[in-house]
Amino acid sequence: LTLSMVCVVIVVLAVTCTFLYRVSVDEQRQELHLLARSQAALIDAVARYDVQHSHSDHSGDAAAATMIQVQDGFDALDALGTNEELIIVSRSQNGFVVDMTSHGRDGHSQSHPSHLEMTDGPAHRALRGLSGVMRYTDAGGHEFWAAYEPIPTLGKGIIAQTGIDVIRAPYVSAVFLSSVVALFAIIGAVLVFRRVSSPLINRLELSVRGLANAQRLAKVGNWEWNIKNGNLHWSDEIYRIFGQEPQSFAATYEAFLETIHP
Repeated sequence: LTLSMVCVVIVVLAVTCTFLYRVSVDEQRQELHLLARSQAALIDAVARYDVQHSHSDHSGDAAAATMIQVQDGFDALDALGTNEELIIVSRSQNGFVVDMTSHGRDGHSQSHPSHLEMTDGPAHRALRGLSGVMRYTDAGGHEFWAAYEPIPTLGKGIIAQTGIDVIRAPYVSAVFLSSVVALFAIIGAVLVFRRVSSPLINRLELSVRGLANAQRLAKVGNWEWNIKNGNLHWSDEIYRIFGQEPQSFAATYEAFLETIHP
């Protein structure tokens, strides 16, 4: 009984946490998409301004001036220790390169090499001018939810991503801890139930033995027959009255008839 209760509790917790996890994933996807869109719009606005007014502010071109400001923003994000990671990519001869990345709290940015093969991943889509959210696995084997947006003025793309393990970890821990707590709670409840019910069970067993002994001494027995389903119950003394050992066979109406002389 205890094992069954534990299994039921664990299943309920798992289903609940799975539902909450899916809701959390949907919310995370929306947040990533909003982050990527807002950052892309902000960087593109700065780039347009630099194109018009910042030609002489930097030894390079206006795009270089923009990227310096973006780097300052990424450094601020790293200081906040957010779970999201921002990556800016640009085209290269063989695919694309990672120009800049924030580290994020999960630290997976170190898995991004400076040059990546062109695939149908978030970087490729952003550089094609597409916008959206997708799930993908990077070269280091890490799984991510990633939102991608183009930055038209710079001819670059931006990716906002977070590790799936970062989203999943709290729910796995919640299921484990809840299961442990439920297990101890059920074990405690069973111990209390047994402590309360044991005296009642003992008294009931004494009453049953006393009734059986009284029937043996008085040479009487009792029986119950459920005519609807055919179930028949004999007390031990009924068996003895018919010359049988107590509970030696399943009592049935047919078995009763076989004990009657023709």
